[in-house]
Amino acid sequence: MRNRLTAFDGAWSMLDRLHRDLNAALEPARTCDWGGGATNVWTSEDEATVAFELPGLDPEAVEVTVDKNLLTVRCERADEDGEGEAVLRERRQGGFSRSVRLPFEADAAGVTASYERGVLLVSVPRAEETKPARIAVTAA
Repeated sequence: MRNRLTAFDGAWSMLDRLHRDLNAALEPARTCDWGGGATNVWTSEDEATVAFELPGLDPEAVEVTVDKNLLTVRCERADEDGEGEAVLRERRQGGFSRSVRLPFEADAAGVTASYERGVLLVSVPRAEETKPARIAVTAA
């Protein structure tokens, strides 16, 4: 019985070491991509509305693109320079990119975006040619 427990302890030690090594390897990637916040998507027959939480950004630093049914938001948060030595640093800086696949092709010319209180709100109208056509039924 003792040999089985020893083997089990060895496996746990190996997993623990692997976990620490993976966290250390991924840490630089986490600091350069601050992740942005939550995203919500609402759709109707005619449009989609997408809300991105992007607190503390200058709206001019945000780029919104749409290609067929793919909406992409990119932005950059610059490093904040405070006075004195930083003793706590939780606000991340760096680039952010998020793409949302819409359930229909967008009318790129009609896309609008507004930024208020840390939320980017993007309205994406559906392309006319992808809207379902209503066919009139006539009596014979």
